[in-house]
Amino acid sequence: MRKSNQQTYIFESIKELRDNYFVEYDPPGGTARFAELILVFYNGVNSATAKNKMETEAEIWTKRYAVPVMVFASDEKDDPIEISSSRNGNHLIAWRHPNGQLEKHWKLLKDEEIPDDALDPDYLLKVYEDIPYRTKEEVREQANRKWIQRRKGIRVGVAIVFWWAAVVPMGIAILGWANPMVGLLSTLYALWIAARKGGLMIGWLKPSYFEKMKREKKRRMDHYYYQCEKNPAGFQRLVAENVEAEERDRIKREADELKRRFGRTDSNR
Repeated sequence: MRKSNQQTYIFESIKELRDNYFVEYDPPGGTARFAELILVFYNGVNSATAKNKMETEAEIWTKRYAVPVMVFASDEKDDPIEISSSRNGNHLIAWRHPNGQLEKHWKLLKDEEIPDDALDPDYLLKVYEDIPYRTKEEVREQANRKWIQRRKGIRVGVAIVFWWAAVVPMGIAILGWANPMVGLLSTLYALWIAARKGGLMIGWLKPSYFEKMKREKKRRMDHYYYQCEKNPAGFQRLVAENVEAEERDRIKREADELKRRFGRTDSNR
């Protein structure tokens, strides 16, 4: 196994637009023996065409980067496209021999059956010289910094809640005991809140717009909860439909963004 440099590099992924689909290429790193390439067909496709495009992309990417690649395909719902009746036959593993010949396998392979070029960090640096990267330590440090910032944000939020929930009421209570005017204002405010709630309950007062919206939201939530409890199977179908719709929208947005980036509506390759 070739691994002269023990450093691990995290390379950026590459996205490119094609006709009726886009591709995302993820270089390997660490213990991965192959890059990953996914084809996302956002306008529908049949299995035969998907298989042909997967093989075409394997040709393209193994020429561009001499590293084994595993190719997948998914539809506009981000569901895997069935290429074969066998579950293990829905992805392609390919690499090039030194003589330039492409070897393809529509099945799972053992690690020892795949070339170990990707296990050599120095080799990856040469192959992916045009792709920005970060070291594993840099990624870890960035994650730690984000976590520290998040913890600081949580502490500030807790402090604000504690201030308004405990310190402010305590201060008002102390001031009310020490200052008759503050005590009188606090008592009048409490009486006004109680009177307003009582007036709303017996119908003397009309709720404000925001109170109406809050009541309506709670009523609808209670109604939805009742219906979901009454028909859990239907609720699961609704969740699945919503997830599917969200995936369709996400993939469409991604395709539209690539179209804007490349300045065209499609790309033939």
